[in-house]
Amino acid sequence: MTLEMLKEHCSYLYHALHIPVYIVENHDGGKNSDMGIIEAFPEQEAYCYPVAVLKNIHFAPGQNALFLTSSFSAGFGAIRIADSKYMLLVGPQFSVPFSRQIYLEMSKEYHFDAGHDKLTYAFFKGIPIDSSLGLKQTLRMMHHFLNPGVGEELFDALGEVETDELRKNQYGEYYEVREYGYHNNSIEIEREICKIVERGDVGAFQKFVSNAPYFAMGTVAVSPLRQKKNLAVSAVTVLSRAAIRGGMDTNKALWLSDNYIRNVENSFTDGQIDGILMDMFSQYVHAVFDIRAEKDAGHMMETVIQYVREHVNCPVTVHSVAAFFGYNPDYLSHKFKSRMGFGLKNFIKRVKLEEAAQQLKYTNQSVLEISGYLCFSSQSNFQNAFKCQYGCTPKQYREAWRARDGYSSRPEKPLEFEM
Repeated sequence: MTLEMLKEHCSYLYHALHIPVYIVENHDGGKNSDMGIIEAFPEQEAYCYPVAVLKNIHFAPGQNALFLTSSFSAGFGAIRIADSKYMLLVGPQFSVPFSRQIYLEMSKEYHFDAGHDKLTYAFFKGIPIDSSLGLKQTLRMMHHFLNPGVGEELFDALGEVETDELRKNQYGEYYEVREYGYHNNSIEIEREICKIVERGDVGAFQKFVSNAPYFAMGTVAVSPLRQKKNLAVSAVTVLSRAAIRGGMDTNKALWLSDNYIRNVENSFTDGQIDGILMDMFSQYVHAVFDIRAEKDAGHMMETVIQYVREHVNCPVTVHSVAAFFGYNPDYLSHKFKSRMGFGLKNFIKRVKLEEAAQQLKYTNQSVLEISGYLCFSSQSNFQNAFKCQYGCTPKQYREAWRARDGYSSRPEKPLEFEM
């Protein structure tokens, strides 16, 4: 592949993915070879070149595609072009929102120009966020098209020697943990706060906040601030899932999660992160509480409606229904109307009049007997209510129904409810 063709491919690649791509000339392909970036996409200042990353690239025999992770938690990929002296370097690809803290970490390896600080920051912040898995898939695709027929396995730059050393260090740390009786209580606290969120338990949340337990867990970063951010990101992820299990809309929960993680990454102090976590904890708990309260209200209305229908022949009133369920009459009336769109008192009267209409149609009970059966205070009160509802007296309603022909020309008045 000629250099001009490679430049054309890289231009298309950058405009499709918006991840920086560099063409590197590798004179002999060895670990200590003289590498140099000869073209960058997009065009950029030389101090933005990932020169320090180049020093860590070494293709062992049979390797043509590598994945590397930088010290500032960004991913890079390297692809050696078969039968040429060129290779491609792709990255950085950030898996978390770019922040000032990451920029400062990058400054330890890059030699940024202080006079162009804002432009440099904007350049890296404009790189799309994706997971390391996403970058690896991109590298496999690029390798497939640039080196057809060549072994397409993607190798991690962490070799066997480094892996053995990593495992040795891990076992050593675990031995010290057991030896000195260190107890990591993170799982117990995680379970407790997840239960609080899943239940939407505002009372338990307030109790937890006022007497938060000591949180002990292992070191997950060299920098204390980075440690705090890593733990915060984990907490946001865990609690967003707990809120979803509690009934919160998935899209809303994940949108909040992404927003909180961005705020964590852009924080500079422990206090800022603590404030974000407290707001996140509170918002998820109250969101689930509201959802459960709405469901409980729906169940309560169904129960009240069923009770009224089953006691249509009893002297049912708003006060008697409220007393039966243990609610304040005003509270129950307000909840019923806000949920159903009409008042409970009017609903009780409607159910009784519907039952009266059925008895007028299908029984020979007198108007007086029906009025007494449905516990109206008087026959006149019953007749007035019935006429208001159906547009005719009970007697007229029965006669019209039985006559049928006359009734068909007199349709029932649509049910209306006082709002």
